[in-house]
Amino acid sequence: MIDEHLTLLTYTVEVLQIIQEGENGLKSEKRNIGNKEYRVIEPVKSAACKSPKLVENNEYLFMGRDKGDTYWLDKTSFVKLWPTDLNNADKIKLDKFARKHKC
Repeated sequence: MIDEHLTLLTYTVEVLQIIQEGENGLKSEKRNIGNKEYRVIEPVKSAACKSPKLVENNEYLFMGRDKGDTYWLDKTSFVKLWPTDLNNADKIKLDKFARKHKC
């Protein structure tokens, strides 16, 4: 048995788009990989948290609070896989939401 209660998972996430930014702005950093510059955040979550397991090369919608220097994925956060199929009803709704609320 593995006790994940106190284990923290840190992800490195490329920011593709900011739809709406909080009062403090998104704390991110720029990293160069090869010839491309990336804006990244490093969200942290408890291993016991039931939020989705993040999978490399998938796109997600993150909604929540930037608490100081760390973006926590916790009970106050919302994480949803952003569909890639152009005919997917969720993708159509999320794309519309992103266009409507983009800052």
